[in-house]
Amino acid sequence: AIAAASFLLLALCTVSTDAAAGIPLTRPGMMFEPLSCNSNLEDLNLDCSTSLESIVGATAPGNNVVVPCGTCATLTTSDGSLINLSAPLDVQGKLLVPASAQATLRTTAVFVQG
Repeated sequence: AIAAASFLLLALCTVSTDAAAGIPLTRPGMMFEPLSCNSNLEDLNLDCSTSLESIVGATAPGNNVVVPCGTCATLTTSDGSLINLSAPLDVQGKLLVPASAQATLRTTAVFVQG
């Protein structure tokens, strides 16, 4: 179940576009484009040392947990712990969920904007 949850979160945070060519993902009645403040997030040497857990810890209870636009954060929990958010997770930047991550993330909603 943990692996499935990690995969689901990863799937939610991964957008299938040809971002290098600047081609937006289209769905009937919708256009999706990368946010301009995330133009640096395709860099292979990108610093993803900010942990999602540190962002959660710095967020006041009841406020959305936001991965800011232009920021890459990584889920680092690997012991199967519960990360319980009292408000939505709002991914405006990039959220990496490595294969080594093992956690249950409980939240009211996940918004992926980046």
